[in-house]
Amino acid sequence: MSITKNCLSPDEQGFNPTLRYFQKTMPIQIITSRPSNVKAIAFDWDDTIFTGMRHWATIQTEIIANMWSHGGRPTPETVKSAGMFVHATKGLTDKERFQVALDTMAQKKRPPHDAQYYANGYYREIEEYVSSEMPKWRRNLDKYLVPGVIPMLDAISHKGREKYVVTANHILVKLNMVEQLGLSGYFQGVYGQGSIEFPEFSKIGALMALVQRHEGSGGKVAMIGDGKGDMRAAKAAGAYAIALSHDAKNWRELVDAGADAVLNNFYNNPAEILKGLNID
Repeated sequence: MSITKNCLSPDEQGFNPTLRYFQKTMPIQIITSRPSNVKAIAFDWDDTIFTGMRHWATIQTEIIANMWSHGGRPTPETVKSAGMFVHATKGLTDKERFQVALDTMAQKKRPPHDAQYYANGYYREIEEYVSSEMPKWRRNLDKYLVPGVIPMLDAISHKGREKYVVTANHILVKLNMVEQLGLSGYFQGVYGQGSIEFPEFSKIGALMALVQRHEGSGGKVAMIGDGKGDMRAAKAAGAYAIALSHDAKNWRELVDAGADAVLNNFYNNPAEILKGLNID
């Protein structure tokens, strides 16, 4: 079985720092230790299953840049800073991100609106975007799925493990994107902003609920995600953190955020990945 176990970066191990920096013989890299008795796997949505929603970052970057510009026209530097902020806070809910953005401002310069105001404005824009894009996504679904994710989901189903979506995005639940895209049969549950199970949704809270559901039988929960927030949420909830890394820089960020294991992608033999995770 092709598994590595160490904490050296891809560069330090001599890998080419590109999307394919893991060799094909190394589908999974164990950073801490292999998990035991994994009964359920939770997936992030954006860039872990589906790639068509990247426009959310553009919308939120514009909103935050305008917020930080105190009603004036944002400078290119402000827009760049807002974009970096949005990327750095992946894993937070929309309301949480806007609250942090407000907290970075001096009290006397804050706009007369709260985080929910900005979240509501974002919801209106992203709902319009999803509605307009959905027909295209449905016609060409394979183009917008992370390569290899369907064989990975099939392999997990074959092993009898439960699968969930846990996302910080509200529209996934509100507009039933999983169902509209024909993917609902793959998952036992979909949790995101607006889930009725959670009065105040967070990724940590959703993962903790899954952990508590399985701990009575000694089962473990694993989380697969491509963001630092996914790794931190998994560790805070007591789940096993599996990073889906896109490049060498991303690898270091995810490991520093607490990743227990790193995947280069899903199309490097799902069976070997599951074997590396002790899912037999």
